[in-house]
Amino acid sequence: MSNIVTCKFPGFDSLILIADSYKRLGSKSFKNGATAIGIAPFKGESAYLHNVFPVCTTSEIDSVEKKLGFQIPRDFRGFLLKKMNGIDLFSGTLSIFGFKSSRRSDDCQPYDILLPNTLERPDWLGKGNLIVGSYSWNGSLVVMSSQEGVTLHEAENGKSICKWTSLDRFFESESRRLLHFFSLEGRKLIADANTEPPNEAK
Repeated sequence: MSNIVTCKFPGFDSLILIADSYKRLGSKSFKNGATAIGIAPFKGESAYLHNVFPVCTTSEIDSVEKKLGFQIPRDFRGFLLKKMNGIDLFSGTLSIFGFKSSRRSDDCQPYDILLPNTLERPDWLGKGNLIVGSYSWNGSLVVMSSQEGVTLHEAENGKSICKWTSLDRFFESESRRLLHFFSLEGRKLIADANTEPPNEAK
């Protein structure tokens, strides 16, 4: 099993820059290294717009792969090891899953990547494909294939909604697109706007 990571993720840079741009609204650090960014009182007491989780260790990734029964796609493995262990953007409008190392209530943890890929794994999901995230608008699932492509699927029936040629393209296009739905304070500009990607290939 190779641990060599060669991808650089310029698209990731736009993803994290958007989250960091809301630090002027306040941020909070947790003991496990996670950071909540952008205080959002309109979402509730102690609510934040974004949650960023610290990178995984190689042993944590190996543990996930053992439970999955297959290898995590190379670029997503690199993302978890070199960039971050998942992220929630705009109050979960887009969530990228990660390794959940604790069940402590005072920890800030990513959504557990194992749950939708094991106990809740849908019948339509192909062998070796990995659910890596979701959109809160209607629960659609972000899936990465062993060939490194990214596809958005309807959760119930697996219908393909949108495709990207790589994880980097997905990060880049979605970070820029989602930014247009929210104000400088993180409020949704149009309350009932569909924040899911349009049905077209990238």
